[in-house]
Amino acid sequence: MNLRFTQIDVFTSVPLQGNPAAVVFGAGRAPTPVLQAIAREMNLSETVFLSEPVHAEADYRARIFTPRNELPFAGHPTIAAAYAVLDERGGGSTAPLVLHQECGVGVIPIHVEPTEVGPFFRVTQAPPEWFEARITREQCASMLGCRYGDLPDLPLQVISTGVRWLIVPLASVDVVAALRPDFIAIQEGCRSIGAVGVTAFCLRGATYREGVRLRSFAPGEGVLEDPVCGSGNGSVAAYVARFLSRGARTLEYTAEQGAEAGRPGRVSVRALRGTDDAWSIQVGGHAVRVMEGTILLPD
Repeated sequence: MNLRFTQIDVFTSVPLQGNPAAVVFGAGRAPTPVLQAIAREMNLSETVFLSEPVHAEADYRARIFTPRNELPFAGHPTIAAAYAVLDERGGGSTAPLVLHQECGVGVIPIHVEPTEVGPFFRVTQAPPEWFEARITREQCASMLGCRYGDLPDLPLQVISTGVRWLIVPLASVDVVAALRPDFIAIQEGCRSIGAVGVTAFCLRGATYREGVRLRSFAPGEGVLEDPVCGSGNGSVAAYVARFLSRGARTLEYTAEQGAEAGRPGRVSVRALRGTDDAWSIQVGGHAVRVMEGTILLPD
C-alpha cells in the first residue's frame, strides 16, 4: 500500500519557515497503529491523514497525530489539510470559500480568502473551555527556566479550544525569548494536570492590540518546541479574552512565534464575544507547499 503525502509550511508564505505538517492522502483504510507509526516516522509536531468524511456536511475527514498520540484537533495541521485539499482540486480560487473539516472535535469551518501571496486560511476553533491549573507559579517558573518574578500577577489556566494547554503569562518578550525549558518537568507537570503541554506568552506592548509573543512546549507528545502552534494560539486568545480584554467584545491581533526554533511565523488571531458572552476563537495564516512524495508500505 502506497500513500501520497505533501508537506506544508503553515503560518508563513515563505518556504522553510512557520510550522511544517505532513498531509497524507487516502488514509481511510490504514489501521491506527500504521498511522501512528507514519507520524513517528515523519517526526513533525503533527501529521494529518485525509479520508472520506462520515458527516454529510464535511468536505473531508482529518485524523491528526503527534509522534506519540492522536489529537482531537490541532491548528496548523488543519490549515495544512485545507491547503492540500484545495491543491488537489486545482487551487487558484479567486473567490472566498469555506471548507468543512471533520475531526475529533466535530466539523470545523475553515474560511479561505485569496491574497497576492496565496490563500489565507482562518479556522474557527472549538468553544473555549477553562480548567483550574492545579499547579503553582514556582512550578511553572522551574518548568520554563525563568525566575518566579518573571510571572506577572495573573492567573494560571488550563484552556482548550480543541486541545488542553497550560497557559502561562510572562512579563516581557525578553523573558519569553530567554526561556530554558526543563522538558522532563514540563512533561510530568502537564501530564499531572491533563494538559498536552505549556504555552507561555506575553503582550508585546501595553495591550493585546500591539500583538502577542509566545512559545509552546509539548515534550509529552514528542514535540520539544512546537514552532508555531495554532491550538496554543487559540488557548492564548481565550486567555486574553477572559483576563486582558478590558470588556471588549471583539479582539484582533497578530501573534509572533517560532523565532527561537529558527522557523518564524505569524498568526492572525480574532476573538468574537456573542450575545451570550461566549467567545468564538479564530486563528488564521498563510501556508505554502514545500515537499511531496510517496510512503511505501507493504501490502
